[in-house]
Amino acid sequence: MQSLDTIFEREIAGPAGVLGPVIGFAGIFISVALSPWFNWLDNALSDLGHPLSPVFWLFNSTLVIAGLISLIFVGHLVKEAVKERSIIGTLGSLMLFISFILLMGVGLVNETIKPYHTTIALGFFLALIFSSIIYGIHLIMTPSRRVIGIVALFAGLFDAIMLFGGFIAIVSFLAIPITGLAIPEIVLALIGETWIIILGYHLYGMAQEG
Repeated sequence: MQSLDTIFEREIAGPAGVLGPVIGFAGIFISVALSPWFNWLDNALSDLGHPLSPVFWLFNSTLVIAGLISLIFVGHLVKEAVKERSIIGTLGSLMLFISFILLMGVGLVNETIKPYHTTIALGFFLALIFSSIIYGIHLIMTPSRRVIGIVALFAGLFDAIMLFGGFIAIVSFLAIPITGLAIPEIVLALIGETWIIILGYHLYGMAQEG
């Protein structure tokens, strides 16, 4: 039987885990749709947040909002892991917390502020990868969340392979004329945050069951 506090937290944290990433991706794709100059093969997603971009405020603000909402979700995961005295769960959830802080940083520190923007963006992807792997292992150890844990673990491993040379190898093999970072960035983010959306939905479902 769940306590009323736990149910209340999950009713808030669960939807936040879904809404955060969805808002972030919506901001990206809407910004792309409103930017006929943007080319997936030649640009980086951060080009949408350049001060001279017509969608500067839309792109950057949605990243910040997405990060803020996601922190509500991750805050519950941290509290839950600490309560369970799970070292790996605490470490993984704290790493995820850092990743969303860095996501907000991507929106607040645009690409003209070098080298900080690049460092923050790379930090976001690295933190997302490590949190997916570490927290994924924690989830696998929980029977009711084992499948989500497997998804998180494989997402983290896939992103790690792609980030450290996999994407370059595929592009080179297929001879695809990609000079920008937009495609690898969106692939890493979509794969890396899928399990977060699934877990958010799972938490909300648990709260509804009482």
